[in-house]
Amino acid sequence: MLEATIPHGRGEGPKGRDKGLGPLFVCHLFNKQGAIPLLGSILGFPWAFRTLSIFSRIRVRIDENGRQKKEDFILSMLRRSLESFVFALALLRITGRKSLSQLNYFDFFTVGVVANLFSKYISDPTQGREIFLAPVAIAAADVLASRMAIKSDRARQLLEGRPVIFIKDGQILEKNIAKMHYNVAEVLAALRYKGVYNLNDVEFAVLEVDGTISVLKKPQTSPLTPQDLNIPTYYKGLPSIIIKEGRVLLDNLRKNKLCTNWLTNKLKDLGIKDISQVFLASLAPDGSLYVDLKSN
Repeated sequence: MLEATIPHGRGEGPKGRDKGLGPLFVCHLFNKQGAIPLLGSILGFPWAFRTLSIFSRIRVRIDENGRQKKEDFILSMLRRSLESFVFALALLRITGRKSLSQLNYFDFFTVGVVANLFSKYISDPTQGREIFLAPVAIAAADVLASRMAIKSDRARQLLEGRPVIFIKDGQILEKNIAKMHYNVAEVLAALRYKGVYNLNDVEFAVLEVDGTISVLKKPQTSPLTPQDLNIPTYYKGLPSIIIKEGRVLLDNLRKNKLCTNWLTNKLKDLGIKDISQVFLASLAPDGSLYVDLKSN
């Protein structure tokens, strides 16, 4: 068996007669006579250099074709990944915003199938853009099912199920726990996540359709509120961001019926002369200003 790797380029063979063979080459020769006699016979004939030079050019061409195919595959994968990202973003905007805890069984099925289709499109260059028709159809079915769940109670129960009460009036309902496919240890762990360690404190406990646990404590164990003590409360509202990363948000200032002069004077009172030094500034409903400066 003969395996030779010869640098590609022009050079001179023995006695300056044969060209096309580089000055260096490596031969691994295995036969019954040994490597040295066969190597000597190759070096002794000019046609051997021509043969090895032809083999070298063929091998270089094969390597170049392989590299070209690899580069084309990488570029195709990058292009397909960007296309899938844009298409998936559009589908998410169409189907609506839900957190993972709010997904029902049909939503999980939809996400899994669409992700599999996108993965196949990215990794398989033979797949055309017509594969996107399947995610469109599945997303349309998901939107239709969501609309049906909003309009019809029966459809909602079919698609999402219904909540299961497993503690009622302080008593554990064993049949409902079996329907939940929970054991006692899992029930107790779920209650501890809600801050309940004593079952005597629980009036109702419900397993919601999204898998979360809701707990209603007994009145005698619930914390006091200002209403219980007849203490008046005041409106809090939400703070408004008026400076973000050194940039004044004029729309938020106008909504609070304020101007830039007021803001400048407020910052001067705090010893801040340059607004660009402010990383974040928010205005509370009571008129107090919170300011955070940029770190050096």
